[in-house]
Amino acid sequence: MNENKQVLESLRKKQKQLQDDLRHIEAVIRLYEAEKAGEGESVPTLVPLQSLRGLTQIKALVKIARASGGKFRISDARALLVKAGLINSPKGNENNILFNAIARSEKFKRVGYGEYELIEKKPVVIGPAKQSSAG
Repeated sequence: MNENKQVLESLRKKQKQLQDDLRHIEAVIRLYEAEKAGEGESVPTLVPLQSLRGLTQIKALVKIARASGGKFRISDARALLVKAGLINSPKGNENNILFNAIARSEKFKRVGYGEYELIEKKPVVIGPAKQSSAG
């Protein structure tokens, strides 16, 4: 019985990973379709720009990551944040701004060259307290 529970947990973990991967792949497909269609300045359409306005850079990055299956490319995020007006850098150091924000936030981990993954903190569930009977 316990073995079945472990197999079930393992399969659920694989299912979640596959769902995350699928969301990421779908987001990448949308990016390539947008580029092929020649839309605008090739700004990725992972999330609507309006939904990013007014957010902090980190909150916007979290939203972008969630919209693309938990991962994002720094170049895509930079383009979105600049277009949404969340990065205003006359010196052209948008990448440095993002790298520093990501490093300070501890909400992301680097998974590849220019690619980051959202680290979701799971809430700790504390069960009911056991009462001890003193004798």
